[in-house]
Amino acid sequence: MSKLNINGAVTTNEGEIRKGVTEFYTELYNNGNNIEIDNDFLTEMFTVQQHFQDNIHAPITLDEMWNTITSIRATTPGPDDISNLYIKKLWNILGPIILDAWNYSIATNNLPPSHKTSLLRLIPKRDKDTTLIKTGDR
Repeated sequence: MSKLNINGAVTTNEGEIRKGVTEFYTELYNNGNNIEIDNDFLTEMFTVQQHFQDNIHAPITLDEMWNTITSIRATTPGPDDISNLYIKKLWNILGPIILDAWNYSIATNNLPPSHKTSLLRLIPKRDKDTTLIKTGDR
């Protein structure tokens, strides 16, 4: 953001912009006030150049997906119980299926329920003498 209208005064000072945005959202979300947003608010925001927009909206390719998959460390499986290592080893079979499913979700603007959930598993931490740390000990 290169400039911002703060209470009728336009500023290009980065510090003032940061402070103005911080104060606006702090008041908006912390106090629960209903703040009316000026119709010109978004005109001050940056725009994405057309060639970048074309790339953003283009379908994902098998190569892009493979590059992403290979950049991820092999760790424990996700909620689907399929490990990253398994996907990598069977990429020739699974890759096109995963790609079709992902592009279908993008085209229909709808993610399956499994992509909207996550699984959190807490791992108990041990102190130096290997006894479990009890809640409230810290």
